[in-house]
Amino acid sequence: MHSNSLNSSDNAISSDHPFSSVSRISHNLPYLERVQTPVETCDHNAYTANDNDVTPNWPRGWRPWVTLFGCFLLMFNSWGLVNAYGTFASYYSMEHLKGRSTILLNLIGSTQSFIVLVTSFVAGRLLDAGHAKKLIAVGAMLVTIGMFALSAVPEGNYGAIWATQGLTVGLGMACFFVTSSQGWSA
Repeated sequence: MHSNSLNSSDNAISSDHPFSSVSRISHNLPYLERVQTPVETCDHNAYTANDNDVTPNWPRGWRPWVTLFGCFLLMFNSWGLVNAYGTFASYYSMEHLKGRSTILLNLIGSTQSFIVLVTSFVAGRLLDAGHAKKLIAVGAMLVTIGMFALSAVPEGNYGAIWATQGLTVGLGMACFFVTSSQGWSA
């Protein structure tokens, strides 16, 4: 055999190999062990489909269904109101804010959407800190106050409509948006 080949008796690299000193060091140290690669340790039979597959351990009982329904309601009250803005815009252009620019009318809805998305990271941090119930309560109060205040806005007052629907309701929906996807916990 060639002098640079591996010695089959102890798997050491021959002395003229560039990494031969590394190999001698690693063979002399008792705490260094050969680590198996993921391919060597993989049980390939575990990935084949068979009739004995175990189903996932899904939550059971009434509580997961109530949680799922609650998350649906939170999502409905966040993106549902954002998606319903077209109805509000139609009413504003025909009745409440006649003669106003379409761009101004759309600014109310776009402010609402922008606030929901931009403040999601703040809501996410509050959820991570364990303030989910407080966040839902604040969101419910803001959406309710904003919608009731919107009903009391005098006709033609664009600034008040923007402040109530665009800003106040948008902040309330931001509290719901991230909370609706965090209903499941371990």
